[in-house]
Amino acid sequence: AITLTGNTTFSYATRWDLGFPTGAPFPLSTGGHPYNLTMNGTANNSYFEWREVQADPSLATIDIVAGYFGMVGFTTLGSTNFPLIIESAANMKFYFDDGSNVFIKKPVVLNDTGTIFNETGSNTIAGPLVLTNSGGAQYCVLEIVADSLTVSGPLSGNGILWMKASSAPLIINGNASAFTGGALIYSGGTFTLNNIMGSGITNQAGSALTGTGAANGYMDVSGAFIPGGSNVVGTFTAAAGLTLES
Repeated sequence: AITLTGNTTFSYATRWDLGFPTGAPFPLSTGGHPYNLTMNGTANNSYFEWREVQADPSLATIDIVAGYFGMVGFTTLGSTNFPLIIESAANMKFYFDDGSNVFIKKPVVLNDTGTIFNETGSNTIAGPLVLTNSGGAQYCVLEIVADSLTVSGPLSGNGILWMKASSAPLIINGNASAFTGGALIYSGGTFTLNNIMGSGITNQAGSALTGTGAANGYMDVSGAFIPGGSNVVGTFTAAAGLTLES
């Protein structure tokens, strides 16, 4: 077990895993204090993995400054009053293991040029998800490598949601009416919107746009557009107009 005695930084040059090989819970305690935790890889090949880590419910902000943070199975991240921040050029990965998918209640802030990878599992971001344009680079990257990633909490911010190099679905079930950055769906992925989105959507050839939601910004469709879903009747609202490209 690890106990933090104050605000703490984990830094490692290559890889550092927390957890037991058996998948038993691994305690990360703050002694009930709202301490912050920074993960700062010395290079972007640094990798921190938490497998079934049970963080103290008082653990405050988790700030991924550089490297990759892998979250596996039934790992918890502490207090929902403080965010998990993925800084520009930093990365987060989700993995199904030990019979559990990843389920995040903590608010997640994804800064532009930061990336979330859904590697394995039908995982869920249940807390608020904020995409920022804080660095001026705009693109907040989500790569759905396998299975699916569902955003069931509210989506907001002004960063561009770039669904990049994906082969599995990204499902937006939470209210995204405060999201203004726009969504760009790269070839290969399926973007499913089942709620209101405040911005427009562009999808490229080879990708698919599905769901029963409403986009309040302009839609430019070069790939498949399937209101509802494959073999499922549904209504999708393009509130600000729609172009179907050749």
